[in-house]
Amino acid sequence: HIILAPINMRLLDPADYGILALITSSITIGAALMGMGLRQFLSIEYFHHDALGQKKLINQIIILYALCAIPICIVLLILQPRIIALLSLHHISPLIFILTLIATFLSFFAELFYQILKYQQRAWELIRIQVAIAILALGTTILLLVWADLGVISNLIGQCITMGAATSIGFYTWRQEK
Repeated sequence: HIILAPINMRLLDPADYGILALITSSITIGAALMGMGLRQFLSIEYFHHDALGQKKLINQIIILYALCAIPICIVLLILQPRIIALLSLHHISPLIFILTLIATFLSFFAELFYQILKYQQRAWELIRIQVAIAILALGTTILLLVWADLGVISNLIGQCITMGAATSIGFYTWRQEK
């Protein structure tokens, strides 16, 4: 965000920059609401279990999140035209809404994966993953923002890449370590 802020301020008009700020805040707030405190619950319960219990706890949290968040996302998609009209006065497109919803949904899994790596004291792996993903997302965002002139969508695609890559690596790790 620090690297992208001056680029965004230069290339986006004030209205688009405001929309980007609104979207970024929506992702943060939406992720916290959809997460229903499950990551905080993990932080309380994780160290009270042995390795098998920790894996069961993680699986239960993933299942519970999916069972609650997927229907919420479906309802939000159905109500999309009304939400766009109400919250943004039609200043965002359906594509921006969908990308925002994807980033919000995936952020739970990305943050859960990072949290588990911290708890397992795998700091170097966490740092390598975060740096690689940040470089990928930053490069993609700048490419789409500067050369493709996609505006706000560039930043959302970058956020989706960040959350999607972390979620994918987390899913791969989860499958390997069941």
